[in-house]
Amino acid sequence: MKQLIILDFDGVLFDSLFEVYEVCQNVASTSSKFRQDVGFEEFLAFRKHLVNAWQFNRLYSKECLISDFKDLLHSQRNEQDIEFAEKFFLTRKEMMEDSQWAALLSPYLFFNEIKKDLHRFQHVFKILSMRNEYSIRRALDFYSAPKLEIAGQELIEIHGSKLDVATHLGWLSPEVSSIYIDDMPQHIEQLEAVSYTHLTLPTNR
Repeated sequence: MKQLIILDFDGVLFDSLFEVYEVCQNVASTSSKFRQDVGFEEFLAFRKHLVNAWQFNRLYSKECLISDFKDLLHSQRNEQDIEFAEKFFLTRKEMMEDSQWAALLSPYLFFNEIKKDLHRFQHVFKILSMRNEYSIRRALDFYSAPKLEIAGQELIEIHGSKLDVATHLGWLSPEVSSIYIDDMPQHIEQLEAVSYTHLTLPTNR
């Protein structure tokens, strides 16, 4: 039976909180309609509840302040949310023109411990992430990881969810023994119904 280890990126391989915060702060600085007073502690408290970049608009917009995180996770995105997400990815792309951009990301001990295995068993490891593929590849290159197969935000936009993408790529099937590692309960819950997939949480969080 084919064996795969499917890894999330943010929160599993890398601590990306500061990088994401810097992107959001740069977006917010472009318009007075965004809050300019979001501190890192408030950002951290908000970040752990969301799964998509557009949801940051609910933190930074002066008009769309959140009252309940459950409402945020189940609400539909509007035009302002979409605009924020577009600015978010454009801003990140501009920031990545700096050759040292990936230094904003901090590799977890888990990443360093498995790096040799990533090289030795490159065909076994896959990355499934809400982050866009290019930024993931830039980070992996910066920290001397091999060129793993990546399913990023672009494919999730097309297929709908991490579960849908993994199924489409054949990473989840009765013929594949898969281990899926993610730090977000929302994503783990999506895959819990897939009985032939073993689910676990990282131990470094």
